[in-house]
Amino acid sequence: MTTPIDLTVRFLAKPGQEEALAQALAVLVPPTRAEDGCLRFEAVRGTEAPAQFLLIERWAGQAPLAAHGSQPHLQAFVAQHPALLAAPPEAVFWQPL
Repeated sequence: MTTPIDLTVRFLAKPGQEEALAQALAVLVPPTRAEDGCLRFEAVRGTEAPAQFLLIERWAGQAPLAAHGSQPHLQAFVAQHPALLAAPPEAVFWQPL
């Protein structure tokens, strides 16, 4: 049995690009949730730091996560990074205790 993979990806919007990043992340959610092996995919925004965004993800295994990286909707989002982000995204993988 394959162990699920949990990860978070943190984004920091450039000043003035907060709403554009929020929209870009919102567009990413429905097609990602429809991917095979996607168990959880949520985009959230900091309540006290509105320029910070977080993707909370759970994948059924490494293969679905790897396939996600080549999806057209994700590639379109990545192409927007230079215009929207103040810093590179920070991905962190998690494991249950």
